[in-house]
Amino acid sequence: MFCGILLTTSFLQIIIVEFGSVAFSVAKGGLSAQFWGLSLIFGFGAFPVQQIINVLYKLVFGNDDIHVASSPSANGP
Repeated sequence: MFCGILLTTSFLQIIIVEFGSVAFSVAKGGLSAQFWGLSLIFGFGAFPVQQIINVLYKLVFGNDDIHVASSPSANGP
């Protein structure tokens, strides 16, 4: 489901940037290939940055500080 939402959002953003120049105040005629490349680099660059943050968090706080809330029915009546 996450991948579907991610792909749908990405597709809609491309449509808005390329064809929504008046309605969304983006560049007339869409972005050039250079700016699309920069957008992809910055977008995919977020993944390794998040992984570094996750590793640092686990090193500082350990795995015991991550709690998952349980549903009320799992605790009994």
